[in-house]
Amino acid sequence: MLLEFRTKNYRSFKDTTTFSMQPAPKQTGLDYSVQTEQIVQKEGKLKEMKGLCSAVIYGPNAAGKTNLIGAMDTMRAIVLRGNIQNASEHSSPNEAAYSLELIPNNLGEKACTEFAIRFTESNLLIEYTLKLDLGNFLEVDYPRRIVEECLSVNDKLIFSRGKTLEVFLLAPIKQYVNKSIKRKTAKTMDIARSSLSDTELFLNNGFKTIFAKDLVALILKWFDEKFMQPQLNDDSQATFAKGHYPDTYFQMPLSGWYDSVKSAGQKLQE
Repeated sequence: MLLEFRTKNYRSFKDTTTFSMQPAPKQTGLDYSVQTEQIVQKEGKLKEMKGLCSAVIYGPNAAGKTNLIGAMDTMRAIVLRGNIQNASEHSSPNEAAYSLELIPNNLGEKACTEFAIRFTESNLLIEYTLKLDLGNFLEVDYPRRIVEECLSVNDKLIFSRGKTLEVFLLAPIKQYVNKSIKRKTAKTMDIARSSLSDTELFLNNGFKTIFAKDLVALILKWFDEKFMQPQLNDDSQATFAKGHYPDTYFQMPLSGWYDSVKSAGQKLQE
């Protein structure tokens, strides 16, 4: 269940842009549009997380609707690929997901691009963030690097990659830790730090191999099967390849959006 997505310095989004799927705290009478998931916390206590079943992205032409969906698709592609290198194989019409020199905002000074996502899966609350130095717009030969990469589970930091790398094998992921790792030692941390590459995600590489392959498999499966975005066909109609209904997003121009929302609400009630 997607709860929140954030991006910064992605194409037209120079500043931080947030897409939230969490209902307003005092929202009432719309239970049909909200789903819940129990998160297991300390000592087996449960915490209920709520998320909207669907969302509508609307606005005038050139407002950034397509870029918001493109940012989600780009983060998904980077995570599934496991690196910030360009890719020759394209599975969507979003070129920025495969030619990363198209990502940075082309106005102003050079800045890092950021992606962050917060979602639930298998009774876990997961947050994953990336801060990338991709150079300037259309700078193909720039030496890209991952500046920061963090993973949290149930609001507990699992690993943090920045100027140094730290890993915390806390209770929330105990059942997912590799059987060969009985405890974190100085030796395993030395191996993990030596495995770092400027362009490869620690999540898919060192963390998966050394610490928690089952947790990484769970995360990658969610990105692959449940974090899906609509693509526009030649008739400018949204199509969904294998979408997961709770994490569905609709994109449309400002004109006529009200009737579409009203119709969608009536269908949900049915």
